[in-house]
Amino acid sequence: WKLKELAVVLLLCGLAIAAAKPYKQADKQFLQRQHDLMKLIVNLQPNTFSQEEQTQANSFNFQQHEQNSTNVDAVKQFQYAYEQGYLPRGEVFNYYNPTHLHLAIKLFDLFYFSKDYATFYQAACWARAHVNEKMFVYSTIVAIMNRPETQGMEIPPLSEVLPFLYVNTRAIQQAQNLKQQGQKQAHVQSNNTYCYNHNPEQQHPEEYPYTSQYHHFETEQYANQYQQQYREGQVSYYNEDIQLNQQFAYEQIKNPAWLNSQKYQQEKQQYQNNGENFYYFLQQLLARYNLERYSNNMPSVQPFQFNHYIKYGYNPQLQFANGEAVPARPHNYHINNANPYLLEELEMLDRRIADTVDSHQAQAVDGTPVKLTPEDGVAMLGNLIQNNGNSVNNQYYGAYNGTYGYLDQCRRVISSTVDSKYDNHNAPAAIEVDEAANRDPAFYKCVSRIV
Repeated sequence: WKLKELAVVLLLCGLAIAAAKPYKQADKQFLQRQHDLMKLIVNLQPNTFSQEEQTQANSFNFQQHEQNSTNVDAVKQFQYAYEQGYLPRGEVFNYYNPTHLHLAIKLFDLFYFSKDYATFYQAACWARAHVNEKMFVYSTIVAIMNRPETQGMEIPPLSEVLPFLYVNTRAIQQAQNLKQQGQKQAHVQSNNTYCYNHNPEQQHPEEYPYTSQYHHFETEQYANQYQQQYREGQVSYYNEDIQLNQQFAYEQIKNPAWLNSQKYQQEKQQYQNNGENFYYFLQQLLARYNLERYSNNMPSVQPFQFNHYIKYGYNPQLQFANGEAVPARPHNYHINNANPYLLEELEMLDRRIADTVDSHQAQAVDGTPVKLTPEDGVAMLGNLIQNNGNSVNNQYYGAYNGTYGYLDQCRRVISSTVDSKYDNHNAPAAIEVDEAANRDPAFYKCVSRIV
């Protein structure tokens, strides 16, 4: 029996090895390229250019790049958009601003359709010095993940590339003050739990002090609201975890909805599971969040509701690279006061996806029904919600002419409650920033409505 058991184990090991994905050992050239590209992403200020990077940037011109591109139209389209000055350096890049997103896609096209690595690297050096900083980071990382000679490269932690979106402003200011004082080393605490003056030996927070002294209805009501806000803040240790927020931002960059095999001639297998993976990721994200709530004697998060108030506001205490604060959302904001155009589109998507689930069939571009089967129903539904390249009808199931999916649009609606007008002078709320969206409890309301 022992020999039979050993044979079975060896057989299983052999099958596992055979099923494993083939890998290629990184050579010196690959590692050098990875080093060069990582330097571009981490050091965003022009004055940090090395001599080689400066030479590459200065030698770039659009006419020459057209000759070294497999898509001349992509070069011309980006050149036109860049010369119009749509998003200058120092402004806040917002993926959920359609103008910003389309410009980022054009920059990606400039990178992706470069004939070889040398052309891509030259364009990247130029772009780092001339285009919007965060847009450069986004488009460059997506290009690295999809160009054949750079696939598999390690991406630096986003918390090191964009630290101001992961560490609160107070901690950053304290660190800057200590540096100005000449200190070489110091300990700065970034406390984002909001559980101030909390006694860890107590199971519940203390009663609001004015409640025991004044028994007026309005005072007690305010005290109860204060305690509820306090309770919501008890899971912010999870919401504001750096690794969690990095993971979500990485997933958004890894599988952007606008990337499709038809335009970029990638293998369809690379994208065929995007919808299912997207839906599964949201399920796991919500399940873990609810577990954290249960462990703090809190109920599961309630789904986003139309015609309702967003009871609790959120102040992220973060800032963008240009020093502009990530705006806070006020308490008790009625969702009907959000941007009416965005809200109308979200309600339309909600009805269409609900009809699809109820009828077990989606509507294709030509109007014919496409059945949701037990085998591929979840994957198809995930494609519709994400509105990726595998969706049977991007225009019908997507917002803003098929640009954004359901979760994207829900985040855009809630962000509009802080008066974001989608131009360069109004910063997006935390829920619209992929690096910070998981911090906002309202984000999980959107996810809960989906899953």
